[in-house]
Amino acid sequence: MEPLEQQRHRINQMDEQLISLLEERLTVATEIATAKARQHQPIYDSRREAVVYEHIQKQAEQQQLVPYLTEIYAAIMQATKKLEEDEQEDQHA
Repeated sequence: MEPLEQQRHRINQMDEQLISLLEERLTVATEIATAKARQHQPIYDSRREAVVYEHIQKQAEQQQLVPYLTEIYAAIMQATKKLEEDEQEDQHA
């Protein structure tokens, strides 16, 4: 296998792991949406979002990648908020 093909194969393997983890994360998010609805809490919590970004900053081994990780997590959190909104709408329907 050529070096480029090897690297792409590694990326594909990592993507499989990421998809599985993201599915698990989104499943937990639907549980959180249910809990928030029961407790009459808003979906968006700026304090929680700040904690996530702080965690990224602390956990990143390669600090030069923090801006990119932050961008990725912003997209993940945006999708998660949408999922939570949809979940709460389904519960009220």
